[in-house]
Amino acid sequence: MYGRSWMPLMSGIADKHWENVFTTCYSWTGPGRITYLTSLITVTNPRWSLIVGPQPFQAELYDLWVDPKQEHNLIKKRPEIAKHLCKQLVEFMREQNAEEDYIKTYARV
Repeated sequence: MYGRSWMPLMSGIADKHWENVFTTCYSWTGPGRITYLTSLITVTNPRWSLIVGPQPFQAELYDLWVDPKQEHNLIKKRPEIAKHLCKQLVEFMREQNAEEDYIKTYARV
């Protein structure tokens, strides 16, 4: 897990926090490992939610301002937004020293 304190935001010292939040449930095989979930990554900001995953999963994009329940996938209507969010994910993964083969799994938008 990678993060930072929310205290500056909560105490009024800061007026913003992260530009995007990246969430996942990492799954792999072996003793005590979760093997029943596909590892998806969600990139979320105040307006958009992009969900990416390994093939054959098809990326999904939602406008949280008009579709907070994420029922209407806009990936085909707004590919430029999806590409921008995916680029930010790739940059974050590189900052965390993720392996390039792993990054390529998710950089398919």
